[in-house]
Amino acid sequence: LGHRFVRAVSPSEEETKNGLRVASMVMSGGILPRSAVYFDRARNGHGITFGRASGNVYYTLFYTYDAAGNPEWYQAAGPVVDGVFLPTPDAAGNTLLKYRFNAGQRPPSTVDSAGSGHLRLDFNRAEAAPACNDGRMRDRGSPLVLMTWSLGRDVNRSWCLEAVLPTGAEFAAIPDFSGPWGAEEPGWGLDLVSYRTGGGPNLVSGLLFYPDAQGVGRWALFDDRTPAMADTVNLLQRTGYCRTCPTPTGAFVDSPVGTLALTLTTPTSDRGAGNRANLDVTYPGAVGGRFVRNVPISLIIPPRQP
Repeated sequence: LGHRFVRAVSPSEEETKNGLRVASMVMSGGILPRSAVYFDRARNGHGITFGRASGNVYYTLFYTYDAAGNPEWYQAAGPVVDGVFLPTPDAAGNTLLKYRFNAGQRPPSTVDSAGSGHLRLDFNRAEAAPACNDGRMRDRGSPLVLMTWSLGRDVNRSWCLEAVLPTGAEFAAIPDFSGPWGAEEPGWGLDLVSYRTGGGPNLVSGLLFYPDAQGVGRWALFDDRTPAMADTVNLLQRTGYCRTCPTPTGAFVDSPVGTLALTLTTPTSDRGAGNRANLDVTYPGAVGGRFVRNVPISLIIPPRQP
């Protein structure tokens, strides 16, 4: 996640809504998109986590950077229709939502409508898209994804996404802790990737989504570790660049912004199963904001089946 392990067309009857093409089609079954972390080689450092919540309801978390290179994230949820993820719009008509955390208030988080936008993920027609035929070599072992997004003045931007981890039993972790994790208090959480490579031990990497002093959503990443490890690990903030800026050359710089100790016993949505997050993170930007929690956590969606 966060590409610490950087390896990391349109359906018929379309209409345009707030600058983003959306499809009006009936569900025909067939394609079930792969739950995974995805990134675009042309926009490395940005990415999405995507997964199935229940039935035909899917979610995505878009972790990215604002115009000044500060980390920010967006969320979307909705059905997959003929292999296309079409998030459900909110009351303002937005499908890619930016949340603001309200500590100790009700509701604990609210949507920032002015900062929200639109999203569409096409899992079955990406191969022919110009964004996926830009001369870059991409791993096509897992189907490519055409991500079309609109935020602010950036309208109908298209990225070609590939899975960070390839398919194959040799990469499957058992138990699998992958997915979004949360506490009783909503508005923040973790997204974990559970995997193994080369027949080695199971590993976990992840992102922490947390608020700054003004409640704006930020994110930090942590390195590979074994799920059974009780050691405290560093939370890192990566140098960023805006979604439409030229991709910087050279390696990213990761700076410590806090610590995290994860206790992972079993992948479950039962908050009483002994899984726990003990974290202390401070946003290093101008607004600051220290976020400290030591609470039980659980999967927000049902655990993935092997």
